[in-house]
Amino acid sequence: MFIKEVEGVGDMINNFFLWKKLKGNTENNETDTKKQKYIFKSLGPVDNVELGKYEDALNQMIEDSSIFNVGLTGPYGAGKSSLIESFKKKNIQKNFIHIALGKYDTIDGGSNSLENPIGVYEGENLEKKSVNQQRIKSPTQDFKEIEGKIINQLLHQVNVDNVPQAFTKVKKNNSFGKIILWAFIVPLVLAFSVFLLRFEDWVAFVEINNMNWLFFTVYPYSRILIVALLFGLIGYITYVFGKAQINRSLIRKISIRGNEIELFKNSENSFFDEHLNEVIYLFENSGANVIVFEDLDRFESPDVFRKLRELNQLINKRKQDDLAGQDTHRKLVFLYLIKDDIFISKDRTKFFDLIIPVVPTVSSSNSFNKMIEIFETSKEIDRIFLRNLSFYIDDMRLIKNIFNEYTIYNDEINTSSLDQNKLLGMVTYKNIFPRDFSQLQYGKGFIYSVLNDKQGAFDQEKSKINSEISTLESELEALKSSRKASFEVLKETHLKTEGILVDGKSENTYPTRMAYVRDVLKGEKLSIVQLNQYRYQDTYRKSSVTVSLDTLLKNMEATAEYQKDKKIVEDIQNGKKEKMAAKIQDLKIKRKQVEEQPFSKVFDDNQFGRKLEEHTDIKNNDYYDLT
Repeated sequence: MFIKEVEGVGDMINNFFLWKKLKGNTENNETDTKKQKYIFKSLGPVDNVELGKYEDALNQMIEDSSIFNVGLTGPYGAGKSSLIESFKKKNIQKNFIHIALGKYDTIDGGSNSLENPIGVYEGENLEKKSVNQQRIKSPTQDFKEIEGKIINQLLHQVNVDNVPQAFTKVKKNNSFGKIILWAFIVPLVLAFSVFLLRFEDWVAFVEINNMNWLFFTVYPYSRILIVALLFGLIGYITYVFGKAQINRSLIRKISIRGNEIELFKNSENSFFDEHLNEVIYLFENSGANVIVFEDLDRFESPDVFRKLRELNQLINKRKQDDLAGQDTHRKLVFLYLIKDDIFISKDRTKFFDLIIPVVPTVSSSNSFNKMIEIFETSKEIDRIFLRNLSFYIDDMRLIKNIFNEYTIYNDEINTSSLDQNKLLGMVTYKNIFPRDFSQLQYGKGFIYSVLNDKQGAFDQEKSKINSEISTLESELEALKSSRKASFEVLKETHLKTEGILVDGKSENTYPTRMAYVRDVLKGEKLSIVQLNQYRYQDTYRKSSVTVSLDTLLKNMEATAEYQKDKKIVEDIQNGKKEKMAAKIQDLKIKRKQVEEQPFSKVFDDNQFGRKLEEHTDIKNNDYYDLT
């Protein structure tokens, strides 16, 4: 099992938390003059992978006029994002928009894998739900959330000047010049309006105060000039606000005598259904050749795939018919980065125009080589231990993160007595079962319950040894007190001699039974007395029949009592008393050493199983199945 295979990881975790506490309470004034520079592994996608045949497939995706919906399929961590980033780097003339939707299981032990693939067209398997699907509040709410995320991410990646009529606007900083312009326009409009309305008063004010430098404003032609300027400014303001109203619908309601007229209804319905024209406008004016959808499968919603495919068909139909206007005639490809099992078999080929399978760069079968490559500088780690760990790791990002955390912990703890294998085991457990590792700090979780039962396991092991010692001591005492010290005594006790005559003499004629049995065992002139009955006058007559010693011995050896006592005698003669005494002494030594041996030696599978039943999140975790 994983917990027992990483022997000592519990002690390592406890020691680490103890060290962490002590370090937090200690002031270290020493200056480390020799800081080692560490290079950590990025967990994000890389843009320098070898594309190989994938490049041909992705080029065909863009160039083939019949391909609009493409599936790049593979398990999580297979390297799908790295392939796309590498392809984008080599094709900078192509415009990609990347929409990554995050929905992650926060319950430790939960799985993102679908128990039942999604059927998009025929509705097959849609009523079947995995454990994760049952936790979703409702399909409608979930689908609306996905739509909102898609629109939101698309808006923030499109040049706002390309989509002035978008139904929502991305916030951006206004230029200083535009702010200054409006700072002058509004006051000028107000000033010109007051000037025209109070022109006679203005003329009187200038003449009374002999303001000769303003006499040019009292002539009639000045009114004409101001009217022209005012019309120009009002026209500019009308143009700006009219454009904003058309593009952004600034005014949504008009109130007339208490009655409100809603010009632009803000419905609670689906974005894609309620605002189809606006959504199509946004996509077709995005300027993208390819829109990449990542992690859509995490939502496990078939509707979003169906809606996107319908949307793609409408967009490309408009482009082909040149209905979109501008320079938007080129096709738009939707590229989905999803798992292999997101659709049932026939729906996969019906939904996608092209499927590109991605072979995982790391699996449990080759993760050992990857770990050797990444942990190349860590010479203290045992390679056999590393191989055992590799069986539980099938994700390149997981390997990199384990390396990063191991590097930090190793540098922070930095003690000569540190067991590198145990430290790596601790970090691996932290990454595979993060919730349980976190609970350990608060006295909860599976590992805590196992470690907390450590003394109980030691006591149980001692109890087993004590029971074994007690049994051996009882047997030894029985051997010491037994009177059956020889086979002669054994035969004297168990030999059936009733009616047996030795040379015509019965047992009664011998001074002791032992003397009688000795003569019987010689096997000479043995006979047995029989009674013969006659009906005439009920007369009885004795007679004797010869009997062999072999027959008597066979009858004796056939009894269970004889075999039991025979074994006792044999054990005595074979020195079992000495052997048992030596074994008892060994057990007493073992009892003293119980608490000195590794915990995993005394914590048996039954105890482990009982603890596991109490923590189903560990038992049901996909990684635990590997144990």
